[in-house]
Amino acid sequence: MPMLRHAILLRSCNVNYKSVASKRTHVLAASKNAVVIGGGIGVIVVAGRLAKSGLSVTLLEKNAEIGGRCQSLLLDVMKKCDNAGASGQASIHGTFRFDTGPSLLLFPEIYRKTFRDLGEKIEDHVQIKRVEPAAYRVFFEGKGHLDMLYDVQHMTHQLELVEEGSGAHYLEWLSSSRLALEVGMSALITRDFESPMDLVGLVASLIPVLPRLNVMELLGQHQGKLAERFQDPRLQAMFTFQDLYVGLSPYSAPGAFSLLAATELTDGVWYPVGGFQKVRDSLKSIVESLGVTIRTGRSVTSIMTSGEEGAVKGVTLEDGSIVEADVVISNRCISRPLHGLLHHNVFLSKSFHSSWQRAQSADQLQHCPNFYVHVPSRTDPSAAPPGCESVMVLLPVANLQEINASAADFKTTQPFHDDLSGSSDDGSHPQNACHNELPSPPVSEFYAPLVEAGRQAVLRAFSEAGLCDDDDNTSMTVSQLQADILYEVVIDPIEWQNRYGLQHGAAFGLSHGLSQLAAFRPAPKDSVVSGLYFVGASTRPGNGVPLVMIGADLTVQRVLKDLEI
Repeated sequence: MPMLRHAILLRSCNVNYKSVASKRTHVLAASKNAVVIGGGIGVIVVAGRLAKSGLSVTLLEKNAEIGGRCQSLLLDVMKKCDNAGASGQASIHGTFRFDTGPSLLLFPEIYRKTFRDLGEKIEDHVQIKRVEPAAYRVFFEGKGHLDMLYDVQHMTHQLELVEEGSGAHYLEWLSSSRLALEVGMSALITRDFESPMDLVGLVASLIPVLPRLNVMELLGQHQGKLAERFQDPRLQAMFTFQDLYVGLSPYSAPGAFSLLAATELTDGVWYPVGGFQKVRDSLKSIVESLGVTIRTGRSVTSIMTSGEEGAVKGVTLEDGSIVEADVVISNRCISRPLHGLLHHNVFLSKSFHSSWQRAQSADQLQHCPNFYVHVPSRTDPSAAPPGCESVMVLLPVANLQEINASAADFKTTQPFHDDLSGSSDDGSHPQNACHNELPSPPVSEFYAPLVEAGRQAVLRAFSEAGLCDDDDNTSMTVSQLQADILYEVVIDPIEWQNRYGLQHGAAFGLSHGLSQLAAFRPAPKDSVVSGLYFVGASTRPGNGVPLVMIGADLTVQRVLKDLEI
């Protein structure tokens, strides 16, 4: 889905034996060269793990920064306001930070394990905080909002006010979803499938828990299964909107994806202080200390193989140079605060079913479409200057394949402009009013009308939801909200494709329908070319930083096994 990361003599003998074996292993590994293509979180983790195992590793990234979609955009702004407005601010001077990719930190234990596998503790590098007071605030068009609360008693009380009996149904659903999460993690998500016998092993491992699992609920249509528990459409929507994070809608996703809401409500939704760039930069520092060579601005054009054996020999770069390798791992894709918003917010249309049809043009966009809003300054004040907010909106739209158009017809060659200080050549700062007069990065001509329609729909939804400023409880109008925008940046499907090689501009990569889950998702090892491996959102087990980290572990295990290390 497109969008607008454990006798004394005998023990001594055993220790010495393991030490000798370990040294021999590293001697063998040191003779092996690995090239990792791309700079996503999965690739960074694989690079570090292989280097830690003794391989000589080179990471090649075509962009100026590594991290893939795990990026934070920093805007340094100094503006004098002609109109101080209700906020009373005569000027704004500071840095805004926007997470342009991941914005929810789920499964924090997976992050901790990833850092441990690299020989570090996450606490020494990144501070993570649980988002409070709720995982989300969910706005319903014309019908107020509900909060995704961690506290079970408060949550059931809130639900009972909406629908009598829904509290008990919620507890049943949460218990079932949590079990699906635990079983799914051990049996599917963290497991690789190298042969048909692995599927036999999977079935055998599931037999003991099958009596506790409702298989029909797991495999049935997600929205339909929630409708069997809750009569109110708002409650059905509240526990299914997370499907958009895996490129699906509640009408195409299996019920098993209730595990997404289950982890948010039980493990919690977290945030890395300093933004997701902090995760990226910490991992970069760690893998470089392990010996990984990172080369940015290096675009790989082909993977070289031996004609006779069909094994990888290295890669060719765009400038014609060659980097030899025994192993190649590829990441390529098969102004004033708004009161009423929490850290994570979801706005849902009253036309819930039709609103999941992704708009291909401006006239197809719903009056109030479904979208997600991220306001990190609610948890981490460093995300914006005092009295201001950084707001990221994720609006699903049709990708290039869905609009049946050739991506090549719409590619933009304009550079992405991120010089946002507003400085003139003489170093002075503009003295204009507080509204969007800073230069804007290019939006492709094809998507421009849809971007404008999306902007108006989002601002309209904000206004209709009753978002207000500091001084009173009066809802802000669309024009007031528009006037308070200091700067806006848009990443459309064409930009997603150009930056990260995402096919059709689909920001979440390969979707997660039943035919593309677990063993049916692309494997971490190429079935034809020896020495070629894959990692990232479109391989096993799936997208999102935690799953990509698990996928990195699966890929490393397969590489080291094949190299007999």
